[in-house]
Amino acid sequence: MLKLYGVLGSQPARAVYWVLKLANADFELIEVMPGSDKEKPLGSRNKEYLAKVPPGIVPALEDTETGLVLWESNAIMTYIADKFKMNDLYPEDLGARAKVQQWMNWHHHNSRVFTFALFAPIFRPDIKFSEKELKGNRKKCEMVANLLDDALSRSPYLVGDKFTLADIAVFEDVGECAQQHLALFDFAKHKNVEAWIKRVEQAPEFKESHAVFPVLKKVIDKVQKNKAKL
Repeated sequence: MLKLYGVLGSQPARAVYWVLKLANADFELIEVMPGSDKEKPLGSRNKEYLAKVPPGIVPALEDTETGLVLWESNAIMTYIADKFKMNDLYPEDLGARAKVQQWMNWHHHNSRVFTFALFAPIFRPDIKFSEKELKGNRKKCEMVANLLDDALSRSPYLVGDKFTLADIAVFEDVGECAQQHLALFDFAKHKNVEAWIKRVEQAPEFKESHAVFPVLKKVIDKVQKNKAKL
């Protein structure tokens, strides 16, 4: 039995959830609110959670069969892929696997910026951003979109012609910002990224794994409406 700690509004937690669904794994989603120290719902800064996950982050995965507790979404996803022999998502071929790892490592300080620039200022009041940081992050979004657009001009997915963990990791921060989801970034100038987002949306278990999008969009619309009144 696997236990996933987090919420599906969290991009990394959603990525792990999606991989678990693709694996047809027996798992339980345990709600943990990022940045909160409350007991109900349990927060990632609550002492009970910190005892299990010292960095106080989501997602985390507990494998009750072995007692293993993992944090960091990309480490969790590769663990799941290996555990369930998901060689389509995480290839056995050394070169292809290295390419998947390349994008997953790149994701941390690159595609993740979409969340820090566009999503977190709305949903994570516990994280404080200066105007300079926000401006820099928004500028980096454009740079990342350009790089992705170039990479996707050469192949339909980030690692050749097959959907892998690399696409899942990068999509959660980038793809959610598309107009058809949270409408936080206009990819009109990045046609290859737009096409890739639509391809990723066709992957199995996408709809259930991203059922939270309309809920998040309502929050965004409300915040933007209130700002317009000021």
